[in-house]
Amino acid sequence: MVSIWRAFAAALSAGSLWVPISAAAESTCRTPSVRREFRELSETQRQEYISAVQCLRSKPSKISGIGSSSRFQDMTYTHSMALATAHATAIFLPWHRALLHAYTIVLEEDCGYTGPMVYWDSAYDSQAPEKSLLFTAAYFGGDGDPNNGYCVGTGPFANLTARFGHSGCLSRYMSGLGTVTSSYSPELIHSIVTTSTSFAAVAGAIEWGPHANVHNGIGGTMADVGVSANDPIFMLHHCNIDRLWWMWQVNHPTVALTYSGSLFDGTAATLGQVMDLSGFVNATWTVQDLLDTTSGSPLCYTYSNSIAGGAGFNPSTSSSTTASSSTTASSSSRAVEASQSTGASAASMTTEGVTAAALAGGNGQVAATQAQQTTTTKTTTTARAAATAAASAGQPAQDVGSWAVLAVAVAVPLLAHDFLKFVDASPSPFHAVDSCIRRLVAAGFAELREGAAWDAVRPGGKYFFTRNRSAIIAFAVGGRYAQGNGFSILGAHTDSPCLKVKPRSKRERGACIQVGVELYGGGLWHTWFDRDLAVAGRVLVEKPDGSFDHLLAKIDRPILRIPTLAIHLDRSTDFAFNKEVQLTPVLGLASEALNKKSEGDDVGTLHHSALVSEIAGNLGVEPGQIRDFELCLYDTQPASIGGVNNEFIHSARLDNLMMSFCSLTALIDSIGSLANDSKIRVVGLFDNEEVGSQTAHGANSNLLETTLRRLAAIPAGPAIQPAAAASSTGSDRDLDADWVVVSPVDPSPPAISLPAPPPCQAAAYERAMVQSLLVSADMAHALHPNYMEKHEDNHRPTINKGVVVKQNANQRYATTAVSTLVLREAAKRANVDLQEFVVRNDSPCGSTIGPMLSSQLGVRTIDVGNPQWSMHSIRETCGVRDVDHAVSLFKSFFDNFAEIDARIPRL
Repeated sequence: MVSIWRAFAAALSAGSLWVPISAAAESTCRTPSVRREFRELSETQRQEYISAVQCLRSKPSKISGIGSSSRFQDMTYTHSMALATAHATAIFLPWHRALLHAYTIVLEEDCGYTGPMVYWDSAYDSQAPEKSLLFTAAYFGGDGDPNNGYCVGTGPFANLTARFGHSGCLSRYMSGLGTVTSSYSPELIHSIVTTSTSFAAVAGAIEWGPHANVHNGIGGTMADVGVSANDPIFMLHHCNIDRLWWMWQVNHPTVALTYSGSLFDGTAATLGQVMDLSGFVNATWTVQDLLDTTSGSPLCYTYSNSIAGGAGFNPSTSSSTTASSSTTASSSSRAVEASQSTGASAASMTTEGVTAAALAGGNGQVAATQAQQTTTTKTTTTARAAATAAASAGQPAQDVGSWAVLAVAVAVPLLAHDFLKFVDASPSPFHAVDSCIRRLVAAGFAELREGAAWDAVRPGGKYFFTRNRSAIIAFAVGGRYAQGNGFSILGAHTDSPCLKVKPRSKRERGACIQVGVELYGGGLWHTWFDRDLAVAGRVLVEKPDGSFDHLLAKIDRPILRIPTLAIHLDRSTDFAFNKEVQLTPVLGLASEALNKKSEGDDVGTLHHSALVSEIAGNLGVEPGQIRDFELCLYDTQPASIGGVNNEFIHSARLDNLMMSFCSLTALIDSIGSLANDSKIRVVGLFDNEEVGSQTAHGANSNLLETTLRRLAAIPAGPAIQPAAAASSTGSDRDLDADWVVVSPVDPSPPAISLPAPPPCQAAAYERAMVQSLLVSADMAHALHPNYMEKHEDNHRPTINKGVVVKQNANQRYATTAVSTLVLREAAKRANVDLQEFVVRNDSPCGSTIGPMLSSQLGVRTIDVGNPQWSMHSIRETCGVRDVDHAVSLFKSFFDNFAEIDARIPRL
């Protein structure tokens, strides 16, 4: 067998693009099978394949004890059991290649199918996948019936019942999602497989690009990760995904057989990892076994390179159209590689974010336009929108079998996993804002400067700015906005209770060097003992030219610890401690610190040189360059998904980074409906809520009011892209060029002449506030099974049961009947349940930014939040499904507020 290297060279010289892969000189794969596009097959071959799939539905299960009734359900069970381990991890491509190979074996052994394994080249249908030949009654059936819960009622698989995840019908929701252009065009597919330079890059680009987009574009069953394998089109789609990996391999022979990344539990991926197929086939394969499709052990196949010539298919009438410009040097892999270089992850980005970030790497103006178009057309085809639409159309409720619970619990964590990456990257308010900036830029938002003119802001535009780099406001102007129309506002905060490094932190006691800390907020401080602690925050550094820079430091290893006293030395029953003396973390042993010299500057004399050196090393600067810093302590243990059914999120800073994440995600996801909105959508994430908000960057400052006043009077007209501002770091030091460039650089942009404001413009703000509503989003208290008496009998919100509406007669929360009505209507359209919380009369009540903003702005307000346990602990708990609940609710609020509000009389 010709090696992969020589075969690739020979193919190039012969003018062929796709060639077999074989790294072994003596491969046993002498005659590889060729997997073919469905439309390449003759009519007889097509029906043979469909008959084989139907055969699997009739063959008895070979996996005992799971409730499966057929070999087809054995396959769907296998996929459902690997949702957490085989998605958003390095093993995604190898594991699905293993599942495909197992499926091929089962088709042959159980049903005698000897024809080719088939794929659906969705790129050929990228502009109208619902019109594809595959989605006709002769083959895989069409769209779902809106009068019957969007169940598929045509074709050989009509009335198929889905299993493992829910027991409802096979559903699709393509026509109801607006624009179903979720599949990548041939040009973008070509870009992914030719320009991705590493396994990690191509794996991320494929999984979060064409893979996710096709699932979401088809909608219904395919959009629900827990049950997606129940749609017979699933295997054709994943065969195509495997083909894209194969195409990349033959185009990059020097790295074709490489594999890297991390697994679900955070451990490093290895070639020896065994594929867990839950007993679907009697075989054991490792990643190493699956890298080469022509090794012969176990794989022996290649792919066809064209669907031309198949029965019933004419390339000249294909629904595909060119969707990219030759002037746009972009690809999804560029976004993935950019995310790696900035410390983010492809798995942490939304699909539309990957696309927008990729486009940002090309021509500036084209990129800005394409990014906006991409976000607009793709946002509505998310899995969340599909699931919402299907549910609101009356889909059957999900069953509660043990495996179904797992599937349901892990179906949402694709979004929950995104939150985990967000919160792990955000140990301080400065880092949280930085994480928000990256996501906004990737979604096509342009950065403004608060101190600059905002003449470029227009309807249809998307913008953000920061204050102190610890608070951020993002907004999107509705395409039909006119002066005084009002705002739909989400407010949350970026800070959490923590320990902050004192201005003079150097301490030494008992042969140990320690770091003096201050208590920030009302934390459960006993939970900070015996934790693996580090520091993170903002550092001010002097540059060689004498100017100063703002850098973010995040020490990833546990350099600090607050040890408890052994029980043998204190037999008291209560764990009491002095917060000034006994809550001081240990940095190291004094004897070890003797060799570390102080730099002699102010910082070096105020803080231990060991700490300063650690921070300097993290930033790549000299200790003497550090002039000052604002650092907080954080737990280095990453956030995780837990519970026997993966139903919980265990993490620091849930209060209130969870609501910050959900608010920002909802704004980005809602862009698809922005053109028809008459409001301005606003997300304000403020600092210092935990200590009263009485700062320039807190909610009780003028930050939100001045923003709304500036926006209320913007003139109508098309969006204008502003000239590029300074780097998103607030200095000349770029985080990464591919992520922070928001528009073409023009050192001398032309002045924009605007007409004089009309007399009524002065009252635009006042008129707008009457038409506005603020959702104050802050986490809520879930019913605690060990302290049930702490909750009022009729108001007991539980985890994973929906967003909580918080009310208080003494106005500690700003909720009113009118504001509740608006949110209930939005929740109804998103098919999200709402819960209520009222504090007991014999218990004190906390508060939020809601009341202060409501009174300050004169705006209708409602206080809501996701339910959680252990609020203000160093390690809190909430539900994985509630992430989706909040995002769906907030997105529905943005999508529908103008229409709902028009039905409510002004009181």
